Amino acid sequence: MYVSSTSEQSITSGPAGGGEGGAVQFNNAPVLAGTALSFTAPSTINILESGLYSIEWEVFPLPPAEPGISVFALFADSVLVAGSNYGSRDDTNPYTGQVLASLSAGVALTLNRFDDTGGGVTLNPTIIGNPIINASVLIVKIG
Repeated sequence: MYVSSTSEQSITSGPAGGGEGGAVQFNNAPVLAGTALSFTAPSTINILESGLYSIEWEVFPLPPAEPGISVFALFADSVLVAGSNYGSRDDTNPYTGQVLASLSAGVALTLNRFDDTGGGVTLNPTIIGNPIINASVLIVKIG
């Protein structure tokens, strides 16, 4: 499955100490192959078959007014997917994450902010007036 976004959106930070913050929303129709996954708009990837999944994600934030830190991570039923948390010291763009995860059928997977630095991180919808993909998730069942 591949889901992506071209919408400007502000993603809120997580709670003090880090944790599940605002979820990235995807506005483009998902590309699906097979029966292992489905998508519920605007943010949820549904795991329909238990197995090992290769997951890659990317976000493209606008540079902040002041230097900051932001971290994004995958959450399975609101629990951090170990090894999926990646970030940037200056909200520079883009940045990516990747992980292999054993996921059970029935799990709801989302891409969320994970830092507790406050404020919103805005995902950039254009570069020099040209629309771009500002967030995406690619997930493949491999076993």
